[in-house]
Amino acid sequence: PTAAGLPPAHLSHDDDDRTPLPRLVRPDAAEEIDEIIASAIPSYRTGRLVAALLTLLGWLGILLALALTAATFAGTARFLTAPDTTMGLPYGFLIAAGALGSAFAALLVGQLARALFDMAASNRELTEIVRLRSGL
Repeated sequence: PTAAGLPPAHLSHDDDDRTPLPRLVRPDAAEEIDEIIASAIPSYRTGRLVAALLTLLGWLGILLALALTAATFAGTARFLTAPDTTMGLPYGFLIAAGALGSAFAALLVGQLARALFDMAASNRELTEIVRLRSGL
């Protein structure tokens, strides 16, 4: 007995005759929670793949637009330097402007989708942590 007359507290969870500590206090509880969370939360692999492909398409489109602009300046292809009848700009610039706008849009959508999937996974992870801590 202790000074207060109570039996000493046992903090070990290895003894079978003593009451085990709650899961979140045990030393191995953090590993168990990580395993439960990793198995319970979807990774959105398909969505992340589509987002990565859109982002890649956006970067490739930007490179294509820059190359098209350079080819127009250099005059390597006659149809690129031919002036447009409505605005007087070379066709290469008009094509590059369209490609650049589309590329930036694809890049933006890819990055937004990736952020959305990251937020969804984080929210599910936080929900699972709260659920485990509350014992539900």
